[in-house]
Amino acid sequence: MSKKHLMPPWKPGQSGNPKGKPKGALALTTILKKMLEDDITVMDANGKTIRMPTGAVAMKTLIKKAIKNEDLKAIQMLIEHTEGKPSQKFELAGSNDQPLQVQITTDYLQKLQDALKEMKEKKHE
Repeated sequence: MSKKHLMPPWKPGQSGNPKGKPKGALALTTILKKMLEDDITVMDANGKTIRMPTGAVAMKTLIKKAIKNEDLKAIQMLIEHTEGKPSQKFELAGSNDQPLQVQITTDYLQKLQDALKEMKEKKHE
């Protein structure tokens, strides 16, 4: 018996995950970004009280730690959670470090050409 018969379709307005994330709940990344934008009161190098965004204070602190070789992982984590991970390049090689060779069948090439033609047609609609 297939799962299709075991689980009836949802009724209109019924959730498939009733105990899931509540409506309007913010993602952790969104909460973190908002917190980093909030101003906090700090003391500058001259002992003067100033207001700065939390993110700027955190980055200054992390940069100081990174310079002292204390906490490179923390600065990496903060940047990745706010800006995303940097793209990484890689190269594939075949045997004996020769360039990887790929053979494309005429059938597959035709499918690629058809898909490209369809994308161009949709773009001009």
